[in-house]
Amino acid sequence: MANLSKSLGPIMVAAEDIAPLKVLAENAGLDFTSLLNSMNSSDDLLNDSNSSQTHLKDYFRILGRISAASKDEACQLSLRPLKPGTTNFVLSTLTNNSDLHNAMKHIARSYNLVHGGDYNRVEKRRNGIVYIIDDKDFPFSFDERGEFTYSLMESILILVHALLSHATGKDLFGCVRKIYTKRSRMRSSDSFLKFWNSPVQCNSSHYGILYDSMASEIPIRFTDNDIFSSGEVYEIAANMISLKECVDARPISTATEVINALEAGIINQSLIANRLGFSVATLRRYLAAEGVSYRELRHCTLNNRAQTLLRRSRHASDVAHELGFSDCRSFSRAFKQWNGMTPSAFAKSISDGADTL
Repeated sequence: MANLSKSLGPIMVAAEDIAPLKVLAENAGLDFTSLLNSMNSSDDLLNDSNSSQTHLKDYFRILGRISAASKDEACQLSLRPLKPGTTNFVLSTLTNNSDLHNAMKHIARSYNLVHGGDYNRVEKRRNGIVYIIDDKDFPFSFDERGEFTYSLMESILILVHALLSHATGKDLFGCVRKIYTKRSRMRSSDSFLKFWNSPVQCNSSHYGILYDSMASEIPIRFTDNDIFSSGEVYEIAANMISLKECVDARPISTATEVINALEAGIINQSLIANRLGFSVATLRRYLAAEGVSYRELRHCTLNNRAQTLLRRSRHASDVAHELGFSDCRSFSRAFKQWNGMTPSAFAKSISDGADTL
């Protein structure tokens, strides 16, 4: 029996959320109509047409163009401009982080430093770790605190999630437990909240993303070579949205959802079952109907990851730790059972050019 994910199709943004960007674009010297046309978006968006929409991914591309043209990585949304290179500075703090929890804390501290206030923080809670943005005293460049502010801050949550996903090299959607927003209720046009396949808590005192407790230990694979510019951050978010639209448009089997969780670093069967809304017995029954077991999926996923890391010349003890084995000896026994050779023999076959796995 397959568990079908809800198909959202293209994620669209209403005209009322795009129109405020027109002023920002024109202040940056951009022709907004030409900018929309370059993204195949209708200029009806500027006519307050209730039926006019554009793609959520293009919202981020528009912000990226405004950031580049204005030479302000805050896109003129703050009274405290961010000079080009600010994003590079923030990302440079990720290169020495061991796991997602520490990376979240470093991003929060770095953005607080460049914005000049304690607007970002990370809290460890009983049910996970949450990245919090509190804009109460933020020096916005506009006076109105309404729908545009809600949408803007919700879009920043997507950017933060894109950064963290890129830093871990994993799809972190499966690790999101809840989204927090200050808006009083969801509108039918709230694309920034429809983006998430997670519960949304409205009327919150802050904006935030709550990640699963297990996600805190997901390793960071970000190096100096991975640092990119502000414009690329927006493009990474846009590409992530495109991928999500493709994934959401097709049925997802229970086995695929289990593999996604395993690849995100969640290897406990009970936690995975809980995430999917099943009991462990129901999860086993669904997997059996698809002709596979949790044990087989776990072994296959861990083995694929182990081989990838060993091919990158990672030491067996490091691989064992990253994959959650109690010690290197346990990992070596499992690897030999899966592949018929020890990790050291596999690594030697790579160096000798005789890799046949």
